[in-house]
Amino acid sequence: MTPAELESLVAREIAKLPRPRAPKSLVPRILAAVGQHRGEPWHRRGWRAWPATLKFATGVLCVGFGWLAPYAWDSMELALAHEVVVTAGAMWRHLVQPAAAYLAALGTALVVASAMCLAALAFMLRDGGPNHEAL
Repeated sequence: MTPAELESLVAREIAKLPRPRAPKSLVPRILAAVGQHRGEPWHRRGWRAWPATLKFATGVLCVGFGWLAPYAWDSMELALAHEVVVTAGAMWRHLVQPAAAYLAALGTALVVASAMCLAALAFMLRDGGPNHEAL
């Protein structure tokens, strides 16, 4: 049997199967779950269910914070930012940089090994499989 014949046979058999039906209790359970959330207060539901005035107020607050952020950034102490940069640089020099060459070599070796395996697989598939007579 060819793959095309097998595919058409499987498609015919699947088409003969009855469509799956949902249990009778599914719709009542969904309606009960939806109704259960309607009784919750606005602050326990998603933001889209909040009253329009509160949604507008949160939008105004977000825009205000975005507008004030550059001014707050200018007034921050630069000493803290400098310490963060110095610490990150030290971590890079002492932890990541020494291992980077080894990790690059390992990655290269994995890529070469994968390419060799794929080439061998393509060679075997092109020739119709392994030649057991030659062994």
